[in-house]
Amino acid sequence: MTNYVLERPILGTAAGSILGGLLTSAWLTFRLWAASPVSGRPQPDATQLANWGLLSFVMATIVFMIGLLFIGVPAWKALHSRGFRGPWMATSLGAALSYGTTVVYDLTSHHVVFYELGAVLLALAGAIVGWTIQRVAYARADPIKPPSAPPA
Repeated sequence: MTNYVLERPILGTAAGSILGGLLTSAWLTFRLWAASPVSGRPQPDATQLANWGLLSFVMATIVFMIGLLFIGVPAWKALHSRGFRGPWMATSLGAALSYGTTVVYDLTSHHVVFYELGAVLLALAGAIVGWTIQRVAYARADPIKPPSAPPA
């Protein structure tokens, strides 16, 4: 079993927030582009898509940072204190928390924004974010090696 040592938690959380914002923004921008012909609206041009992508990136990054600070960090702290620090645990936690918060949002809002496909895609984004945070924040602990014997 590989041991991991927490070295850069703030950098890991920041990297996860930025990556989560980027993945969510890509999904939302694609939805805007793909849904326009179906909804009867004119297809957005490149400038409109770029503006939407930038705005949604900033907003999604802020939302991911808030979610990580108030939901992800306490959940990870509980797992970390019990010795669960590997990339698979971070990936699973990221997917579960991202999916769960999306479903709770959908159930408590008056309109369904993401629902099934969006919740699954955001769970995938959460898994990628969890893996990234673990890889950035942790380093493998070097096993203690006994001193080598002097030459004879």
